[in-house]
Amino acid sequence: MPYLNILLLFFSVNEIEQLDDSRTFNYFYLFRFFFGKKSFFTKFVSFFSYNRNFYNFNIQIVFKKSYCFFPLFFLVNDLLFLTNINFFTWFFNPTKHNVFILRFFDMNLFLEKKTNAGLYSLVNNLNYKFFFECSDYDSSELLLILFKVL
Repeated sequence: MPYLNILLLFFSVNEIEQLDDSRTFNYFYLFRFFFGKKSFFTKFVSFFSYNRNFYNFNIQIVFKKSYCFFPLFFLVNDLLFLTNINFFTWFFNPTKHNVFILRFFDMNLFLEKKTNAGLYSLVNNLNYKFFFECSDYDSSELLLILFKVL
């Protein structure tokens, strides 16, 4: 039986010119508003090209063990319910911990939630990354079918 050990939600922000861009603040606010936890930066890289500074980073939030249920509930009841199969993709990465990645392309989902926050400049993809504690690919896939993710 597969066991969901870690659930990682992140935005991969690439080639942004200013760190105080409204996109950056909207990603932090989205995580705080919808999931109730503070998010943080990872994989921060800056580079200089064409006489401008560019920044790449991930904004992520981590849920472990029993705290994974609310983001799963939000995924099944709010995100998958409103999206078409054309607006998200999924794939497995079979390793020691079976890793399942679900990527949402359409960020207009959060505009339809009627928030007063003004989450307008969401450009990058929302990624769900599931880490299963098992060695069997088929049982992990069965668990995701039961959650109606696949």
